[in-house]
Amino acid sequence: MGRRRAELLLAFAATAVFLVAADAGVPSRKADSWKTHVDQAAGFRVDIPAGWQVVPRTVSGVQERIKQLRTSGKKGLADQFAAILGDPYTRKQVIQFRFFAFQWPALPSPINTDVSVRISSVSASFHGADLATLGEEIAKGFKGPGDRVEPVSKVGLPAGPAVRVRGVSHLDPSYKGAAAGFTAYLLFRPRRLFLLLFRLDSRFTRSQRPVLESIARRFAFLH
Repeated sequence: MGRRRAELLLAFAATAVFLVAADAGVPSRKADSWKTHVDQAAGFRVDIPAGWQVVPRTVSGVQERIKQLRTSGKKGLADQFAAILGDPYTRKQVIQFRFFAFQWPALPSPINTDVSVRISSVSASFHGADLATLGEEIAKGFKGPGDRVEPVSKVGLPAGPAVRVRGVSHLDPSYKGAAAGFTAYLLFRPRRLFLLLFRLDSRFTRSQRPVLESIARRFAFLH
């Protein structure tokens, strides 16, 4: 299984990035205020720090957001949205994920700190017990030089039982040698698979852990 396919499989996974990595001198982030995104149709709620930016779910929506930001003089944020469309991986996130948001202000890295939610329909024969097998398949996809994946584990989130896949993946040269830390949580609801994923530059994992853990704990189903 190739690296790109592994990244796409990871798009079918869920939640936060908690690997032990170098701190790079970035102070620990603790969110003082939060905002809530509610998706009634999809049946979930996710809280993110107030400064984080929610990405529109269409390319045209992101382009319109960029125009608005440039008009209002927010060049740095406009450039960050433009970078999302310029990166093949994150551009696909815009249209494939039900929810996608990134940290702002951004860390000094070509890899955004972001959170995304994807929902996939599954057959009636799929059950929560099958999550572990899916998690193992995702983990197997990371076999590139320097990639590290921890053993897949079952964990309890406030939203319910989950399977966790976490590790570090070294990306293509366009990322200037940066490695992506990730933790993906898979959660099951009848006929639906929820995938909550956090990514960031692995150097900043420890300093960002409090916020990422809080987002994972605040994720909830509406019914």
